[in-house]
Amino acid sequence: MTGGDLLERSLSFRSRLWSVKTARPDVLWYPYDSLTNLTHLEKLLGAQPRNLLDLLPNRRVLDVGTGDGDFAFFLESQGYEVEAVDLAASNHSALVGFRTLHAALQSQVKLHEVDIDRQFRLEGQEYGLALSLGLLYHLKNPFYFLEELSLRAHYCLASCKIADVLEASGARDLSGAPLAYLLESDELNEDNSNFWVFTESCLKRLFNRSGWVVLDSMRVGTAGGARVDSATDDARLFALLASRRLGTAMRLEEGFYEKEPQGWRWTAPRFKVTVPLTGCESRSVVVEGYVAAALLEGGKNGLNCRVGTGPVQRREMREEGPALFRFDLATAGRTDVSIEFWLDRETRGTGDENRTLGMIVADVQLT
Repeated sequence: MTGGDLLERSLSFRSRLWSVKTARPDVLWYPYDSLTNLTHLEKLLGAQPRNLLDLLPNRRVLDVGTGDGDFAFFLESQGYEVEAVDLAASNHSALVGFRTLHAALQSQVKLHEVDIDRQFRLEGQEYGLALSLGLLYHLKNPFYFLEELSLRAHYCLASCKIADVLEASGARDLSGAPLAYLLESDELNEDNSNFWVFTESCLKRLFNRSGWVVLDSMRVGTAGGARVDSATDDARLFALLASRRLGTAMRLEEGFYEKEPQGWRWTAPRFKVTVPLTGCESRSVVVEGYVAAALLEGGKNGLNCRVGTGPVQRREMREEGPALFRFDLATAGRTDVSIEFWLDRETRGTGDENRTLGMIVADVQLT
């Protein structure tokens, strides 16, 4: 199902929502149409184009900051197993709107009342997709939130307000730096739930450092002069993210033996991964592992890497112990890229483990 399919199907669902909401004027409904985000998501996903069902490892969706639940209930109507996160204390209608729609639509969406501004934990199974639409600048600790989410969701569709300048004159230009601006309680829409406004480069760095790879992004709204404190000179960044923590941004293809209880794997002397849909927001691929003493018998060893059809890069193994090996991710285009690794010299297991071995790998990440 592409973004265009979702957009088309949302039109009839909107009328269902509208009929429920107009029948209950006593409820303080969220004043904006959340499903208009599908217009932007259709363009974001259509750039490749991408089929959401092909991407997702399962049909479980988590809608964080669900509000009245419009998006959650719509995705449920399309066959997704949806769970929602919000908190009565910070929800505009104390979740009355969500519960009213839930009952009227006879929904099975499960609501988690979680304070995501604290050291929360998302329990349960992994989600194929998380939604974080218009949420991040309302959070006191967006880094912690994104990091926790990357442990539970394979993909994320996110949007957030961004800014380029502090003043209307543009005299204080922020756009070239990865900066976050902390708002006064009444500085934006006189709404004390607004905390942060990021530059575009800061937001992308935040995604990367909290465990995500930016597969694609799209800016909408004011071009070049979006202000920190303005709701009219406004811009948003929409992004499709893949979790590094769950290996979503990296497919293990060949040469990896079974995972050990501690979470690491032995590899064969040659092993390969695939980077899906590389957006080249990442500049390097990092192998986190352990150099076993057996690999250094006879002297120094080396780990070689070839990204696609690029040149061979070699990193030297000098001593036993934990090690990080970083290689340049010099890929062209935005297609799947194979990355091959091989050692100068292999070793062989002993006893029952009579197989050729490469190195111990804990993780392969894009950075």
